[in-house]
Order: sequence, then C-alpha cells, then structure tokens
Amino acid sequence: MLDRNVASSFRKHHAVQFTKTTQPGYTTQKYFSCLQYAQAEIEAYGYESFRRLEPATPLARLFDKVAWVVGKTEV
Repeated sequence: MLDRNVASSFRKHHAVQFTKTTQPGYTTQKYFSCLQYAQAEIEAYGYESFRRLEPATPLARLFDKVAWVVGKTEV
C-alpha cells in the first residue's frame, strides 16, 4: 500500500518523485518503481532474514509495515 508515510520513505530513500502532501501524486509507473525498489531491498537484506522479522506476515505486508514506520519518521 502506498500511503503518505510509505510515499515519504520512497521519496527520501529512492528519489521517487512523490510530493509532500496528503495526495503525493500516485501513478502506475511510480507504483511499479516502488515495487521494484521493495523487491531489491528485500533481496539485499536477505529473504530469510526478512522473513524471520515476522514469519506469519506476507512479505509485501511486512515491507509495508517497515516502510510506513520509516516514512512516519520522515514526515
């Protein structure tokens, strides 16, 4: 899910051109870019290490939780 906090984390850490508003300017291309960045981050961290953070949670949801917290500190 790309909410304001998650958009903020992608804006800061991957230079995705979201604006700093409640309507960050979502587009299909930005969404797919964020998915690619998320996949790369999970791979860089290590699939098994990432999975151990919260074993019962789907990886996409787990990444969303982490990105939300990171973005919350950026707002």
